[in-house]
Amino acid sequence: MLAEAVRHHLFDICNRIVTSQRKAGFGVGGTHFLLNDGKAANQHVPHVHFHLIPRSGRDNAGFFLRMVLHLTGLFGRRTSFPTLQEQAALIRGHLVP
Repeated sequence: MLAEAVRHHLFDICNRIVTSQRKAGFGVGGTHFLLNDGKAANQHVPHVHFHLIPRSGRDNAGFFLRMVLHLTGLFGRRTSFPTLQEQAALIRGHLVP
């Protein structure tokens, strides 16, 4: 389990990333903020990671399908690496140090 000070620091970083995502046009309708921490969270190697999933409000059916595919390990359609790099650059451009 995370120490309280570490948890606060990580949540601060995640909030900054979510703000940057929204400024870049991702997740303007909302964000799913998912934390995986520990064996009970289906982790096989001890670590902590966050999923900051941008939502548009119009993606309910598609989002549910992608989550099912992800949780089953099938993953579904993948976004191309160049597209992911472009999206990351947009988000990084709005990130406040």
